[in-house]
Amino acid sequence: MDIYGIKNTVTDRILVGQTTRNSTIRWKEHKKLLRVNKHENPHLQNAWNKYGESIFTLCILQEGIRT
Repeated sequence: MDIYGIKNTVTDRILVGQTTRNSTIRWKEHKKLLRVNKHENPHLQNAWNKYGESIFTLCILQEGIRT
């Protein structure tokens, strides 16, 4: 399991998430939903709409956690 963050480089706020899949694939899924204004997290969606895609980055916080 990977722990990842989606960082807003303007505000330095980070949404932390976890996935059992590859973090890069999960990031692509987030971006797909955000681009069509359908993301399940309204705070992230509002920031995406306000600042634009280019200021968001994926941060891998911890890879391969065993539970």
